Amino acid sequence: LVGSEMCIRDSNNCTYLNLFEHMDDVGLNGDTDFMDIEHLNISGATKVADYLGEYIVSHNLLSETD
Repeated sequence: LVGSEMCIRDSNNCTYLNLFEHMDDVGLNGDTDFMDIEHLNISGATKVADYLGEYIVSHNLLSETD
């Protein structure tokens, strides 16, 4: 979570998701999904990847030509 923010680009602007504010939505657990205070372990990384994939699809941030 670089600087605790992930950026997803669409054709008009850039949406910033502070995933520390969405830990419940992502399903992240501070005790089990982090290697240390700043870095995810494989469990946390999988949860973030799944969340971002669903976010991209649900917000139509990719077209078939991307």
